[in-house]
Amino acid sequence: MLQQDLTGRARAVTAPRSPALLTHVIVKGGDEAAECAYRLVRSEGDPNVRTAGLVTAWVALVACTGDGALVARRQIWDAQRRGLEEQLEQLEARLLADQARVHFWQQMRERHESVSAVACVNLGRHAESVALLDERQQEKRHALARKHRVASRHLPDKRSAQ
Repeated sequence: MLQQDLTGRARAVTAPRSPALLTHVIVKGGDEAAECAYRLVRSEGDPNVRTAGLVTAWVALVACTGDGALVARRQIWDAQRRGLEEQLEQLEARLLADQARVHFWQQMRERHESVSAVACVNLGRHAESVALLDERQQEKRHALARKHRVASRHLPDKRSAQ
């Protein structure tokens, strides 16, 4: 039997009799499945073949519209991926900033320790020099006091001089 296909050319149409051919038609997908389904629906003869053609046509339509859904899902996934990448970049920036902050405070701790060590050494030297100065001052006071005592012993008494 001859029929026109979707493009207008005459073709020989034979109705498939096995489910394997229908499975093959469904697996093909896209334009080929739609053309095959069109031929099955338009075929004359067995009503089971027509039903199989309608089912194949429905599957072909779902397969064809599935690409749009897949594209939409891919767009959603791309948007989610971009959002996650942006979040990852923000997290990375925060981690780098925190790492820099930790490094800064570690340097400040090391500087504080070295400054504290220098200050302790300096304070120790200062305390030693203050103690040394105090000793010298005490020696001077004692020497001066001794000198005054000795001098007061050798002074003539004012009462005896009169």
